[in-house]
Amino acid sequence: MGAAREPTLYRCGIGMAGPYHLPTLYRWGDTHRSRYGRAYLDRVLGKDESLLLERSPTQHAKAIKADILLVQGMRDRRTSPEHLRAMRRSLDEAGKKYQVYQPSGEAHGIFGLENRRKYYSMVLEFLDRNLQPGGPATTPTRQDAASMR
Repeated sequence: MGAAREPTLYRCGIGMAGPYHLPTLYRWGDTHRSRYGRAYLDRVLGKDESLLLERSPTQHAKAIKADILLVQGMRDRRTSPEHLRAMRRSLDEAGKKYQVYQPSGEAHGIFGLENRRKYYSMVLEFLDRNLQPGGPATTPTRQDAASMR
């Protein structure tokens, strides 16, 4: 969501099993299935469907300027792969380029040795490509730099 809210701040973004479409948390995944999980969602996110949509990264894909890498284990029961599908649709509709790594045998995280090797290789290549000096991010002004201290 940071890449959508502050599009000139980021050169790239990596989404790892992200809840990109907040209403989906109430329909897919395992959080909503327990009394405690449902109470957590209600307390943290609320139940207002229009607010959930407004706060969802899928609704702001057009604003994203940074390169994006989406990572999702396709057996994830916590943050369902449905979030990845929704974000990909939104990025496609917005005409944004992005990369995806979706290992079929992984859940909420990347744990298999070969999958971890591939994941970290992708992340390092992605960061190397996007964090070169003079890249697309806006250089902070003196005033911005002073406020960061």
